[in-house]
Amino acid sequence: MKSDFRCFISPNDIQKKLLCYSDGMGFESNPSFCIKRESFNNYLIMYTISGRLWCIQNGVKIAVDPGEYILMDLHLAHQYYFDEDTPSRIAWIHLNGEPVVQIIRQIQKLLPLPFKSADKEMCSRLIGCYRLSDCPDPDIFALSERNYTMLLEIFKKLYHQMKEENENPKRQEFRKNVWHVISHNLHRNISVDELAQSVCLSKYHFIRIFDESFGCPPLQFITGEKIRIAKYLLIYTADPVQKISESLGFDTPGYFTKVFRQRTGFTPSKYRKYGYLQDSPQDSIHVENAVLNRISD
Repeated sequence: MKSDFRCFISPNDIQKKLLCYSDGMGFESNPSFCIKRESFNNYLIMYTISGRLWCIQNGVKIAVDPGEYILMDLHLAHQYYFDEDTPSRIAWIHLNGEPVVQIIRQIQKLLPLPFKSADKEMCSRLIGCYRLSDCPDPDIFALSERNYTMLLEIFKKLYHQMKEENENPKRQEFRKNVWHVISHNLHRNISVDELAQSVCLSKYHFIRIFDESFGCPPLQFITGEKIRIAKYLLIYTADPVQKISESLGFDTPGYFTKVFRQRTGFTPSKYRKYGYLQDSPQDSIHVENAVLNRISD
């Protein structure tokens, strides 16, 4: 596909009423790329090929890294843009039509949008849609089938993940036990070996089950939880940045600042000033529980 490919199509009445259609799709790599709207009559999938994409919706800021995609409902206020320090490139597609609306509703019953997931096959699926669209008289039925299949794959994967979690008491027990250990040790650098030993698993077996259960590797998850607590402490306490850094086991305040900025787009001091605009009430409740767990030891 051409590196600057963009395709915009005006749907006809058949597409609007019966098919899964797209009125826009393509690649984007312009460093100044930034979209901010109150509403737009479409759903959107964006896949990060390189760099980092930031998305803000419902008061939550989400980083979409290479190999990850995000599904958004653009009918609600939204903003998305590239990380200013990282050359970035994404593949994207707008989706609409009655079948799209119906399957999106089923996805939302499992998880609220915006929904982010890792799926390296997503880019090839999008390119398949582009190839069908990049011709003088595209086959609207073949396009609809491909768009529907792409959404169905998202729903199927999410459905089976949620079903497995609900039906697998061992997996639930694993998540509970591991989270208990992590939440009580966020003040230090706990190792993967320690975590594996805490649930009597080999390191290799532990990493595989952890990734399946939490959706990311152990150290990435732990860093994310530390940053969530740091955000809470910056907003709701007057603790100096150095004290927060030390309390969460970061080697130096400088390293803490670097990691914090990578995860949030803010330095700790700027987040303290503006960050309350970014987080959701659910995040605050979740972090409060983790803070209380840490303090109670």
